[in-house]
Amino acid sequence: MGWYPPAVYKDVGNTSGAYKGGPPRLVLHTTEGSSAEGAFAAYANSGAFPHFTVDSTTVYQHLDTDTAASAVLNESGGVETNRWSAIQIEICGYAGSPKNHSTLALTADLCAWLEQEHGIPHEWPNGYPQGQSGPHNRSSENWKNKGGWYAHSQVPENSHWDIGKLSDEELEILMGGAAVAIEVNGTDQSEVIAAKMQSGNSWVDVTDFWSFAGWPKPVWDNATETLRVETRKVKCQVVLPGATYCPNESAIEAAVALPGGAGDVFVWMCREHAEELASARPPRGSPRAAQPKKRRKAG
Repeated sequence: MGWYPPAVYKDVGNTSGAYKGGPPRLVLHTTEGSSAEGAFAAYANSGAFPHFTVDSTTVYQHLDTDTAASAVLNESGGVETNRWSAIQIEICGYAGSPKNHSTLALTADLCAWLEQEHGIPHEWPNGYPQGQSGPHNRSSENWKNKGGWYAHSQVPENSHWDIGKLSDEELEILMGGAAVAIEVNGTDQSEVIAAKMQSGNSWVDVTDFWSFAGWPKPVWDNATETLRVETRKVKCQVVLPGATYCPNESAIEAAVALPGGAGDVFVWMCREHAEELASARPPRGSPRAAQPKKRRKAG
């Protein structure tokens, strides 16, 4: 039986039946009203109801989460929606307005419990929800095969755009972490990385990958809430006898002349090899010592 312990039971209608399959997921709605009582009346009029309604003080549960609700449209002959392991939550408020933080905090606690009870992934398979004009990712393939968090605007066969676009602050309250600004080599790459994530790519443990690649570990900046990433080598790139790289930490990026006057190549060096390079030729860009001109003998 799936009953959230802190919830207040409120009978609003019968289950729409047993689930027909699919990985478990959450579907978030907005009631398009300011009160839970108004939402209950709307459910009675429409015959469509969720598992939960959340306002700023209370989580109301209407159905056992082990059975299906009926708050989204399900077209005949299409993909299953309500009965595709969808646990549905109505948040009191409006898609086009900021969400009440207390309501979001109560919803966050509820969702954390549902994730644990039903094995729901802590991610948005279709990306973060968008505003009225979209674009709204209603991928049937993702819906059929991926559990996680969905907005009503992301359910196939549906045209509603709730819950609307959430601010970083709202996402932080709801999911325990805001959309992070990611800076790679000094350039903000947040939108590029978000687009790749919404295309179905997954996060990797960047700390382990960066260590494998020999790059500095990512640095979190509390002041700007930005993840700073550098892909500069931290090991000396000088090749030693035996075709192995120098194991020392790099200290400087230096210009090394290519044979035959073909130009320079820039490599990271440890301090020892940088000093050897500096002693072998004048530093790049510094004037050479003036040499006396030889006189040609007459005749």
